[in-house]
Amino acid sequence: MGAFRALRLWRGHCGGGGAALDLPAAAPERAAPQGRVGQVLAWTRDGADSVAPENMSAQLGRSLMMAGTAMLAARLLDEVLTPRR
Repeated sequence: MGAFRALRLWRGHCGGGGAALDLPAAAPERAAPQGRVGQVLAWTRDGADSVAPENMSAQLGRSLMMAGTAMLAARLLDEVLTPRR
C-alpha cells in the first residue's frame, strides 16, 4: 500500500483527522524591501511565487514528515528484527 493511500485512509478513518499533518498557511503579508538588494530579492521571490504551486511548502512539509516517520519505522524494525550477537 502506498504511503499516500495509507494517509488518505488514515484521514478518512479518523473522521478527517490528521491534525499532525495539517500545516498552517503561509503568512500573506510580506515585509517591504529595503535597499537595492532587498528589491532584487523581493523581485526574485515574487517571480518564483508566480511559477510555484500555492501549496508547495505544505506539500514539502508533509513529505518530509512522512519520510521521517518512515525512517523511524525502518530503524525500529531493524532494531527489533535484527538478532543480537
